[in-house]
Amino acid sequence: MSADVAVAVVIPNWNGRDWLPECLDSIAAQTLAPADVVVVDNGSTDGSLDVLAAREPPVRTLALGRNTGFAHAANRGLEASDAELVAMVNTDVVLEPDWLERMVAALHAHPEAASVASKMVDLKDPGVLYDAGDFLRRDGACEQRGRFERDYPELDEPGEAFSACAGAALYRRDAVLAAGGFPETWTSGCASSSGGGRAATSPPSRGTREAERRSGWSARCWPGWSATPCS
Repeated sequence: MSADVAVAVVIPNWNGRDWLPECLDSIAAQTLAPADVVVVDNGSTDGSLDVLAAREPPVRTLALGRNTGFAHAANRGLEASDAELVAMVNTDVVLEPDWLERMVAALHAHPEAASVASKMVDLKDPGVLYDAGDFLRRDGACEQRGRFERDYPELDEPGEAFSACAGAALYRRDAVLAAGGFPETWTSGCASSSGGGRAATSPPSRGTREAERRSGWSARCWPGWSATPCS
């Protein structure tokens, strides 16, 4: 992977007007500027499109006109970009300034990985974890590591995860599309809580991850910090 690889950010949005400004500000402040920022709007009725239209610098917006679910919106964002790497970011997430730079470095260091997860913490209390990579349980469910626990030093070490939480993760675009994208038959509650504003839960990444595993890809967990409300 070359050092000047193109990176895009995709933000699925549904009635996220109150969160969008801070999320977009954190993306604009990245030490590694994305080549493209795409907000895929799922028929918001809260004035989100007005907020986006007034943004400076401008943000590319795909207005779907109705709530098609997180997975469908995420896939349309992936298809709309031609960047080699695409970050998925939820509207209620605020990124640390070096988040994208560190995530790209992780994929650069691990060419066998198709995605990179990051440590996600509570915006009000950064000592509380929301997600630190998703793992498969013995019963077949996928679980967010560290969810609602106090942060602990072991999570500052990078390693392999079953899948990445799509609330704040970086993907190789071609690998995700080759795996069939995010499963659109699953509800938005399984993919990302589009109504409650929480970060993505594991099932959509799990479905993509299973296909990636069959294709020979892996997922990496990297301590690149983001923050999200846990309300």
